[in-house]
Amino acid sequence: MARLERKVADLKVGDLFHATSRGIESILCLALTVGDGIIEARDICRWYEYKFDVATGLEITGNGGESCFIDSVALLPDIHRMALEGMHERTRRTESLDAFRLTHSEIQALLFVGSYYAENKLA
Repeated sequence: MARLERKVADLKVGDLFHATSRGIESILCLALTVGDGIIEARDICRWYEYKFDVATGLEITGNGGESCFIDSVALLPDIHRMALEGMHERTRRTESLDAFRLTHSEIQALLFVGSYYAENKLA
């Protein structure tokens, strides 16, 4: 069966995707809003927020600094997607350091996405 090729324009609110920049090799993003040609996203590991151009996948920067770009929008297997969504939600709602301890499933998901997104880059 042929795999469905996803594009940046296919991203929806709540989707996880991968971006890269020269300074940060791996940026795991959650799409917060999608519209008007812009994807607003949060790096779920570092909590930085980004705006990407839907047409190019490039970060929209106002300061002319280093920018990042979306390099994979491959859908994650449900087990890893759910673990990462749970990690994001738990850490978003608390200031307790205990909330930042990763569960076994979150560790497995983070280990998985490194090679998965590298093997499923945009064409």
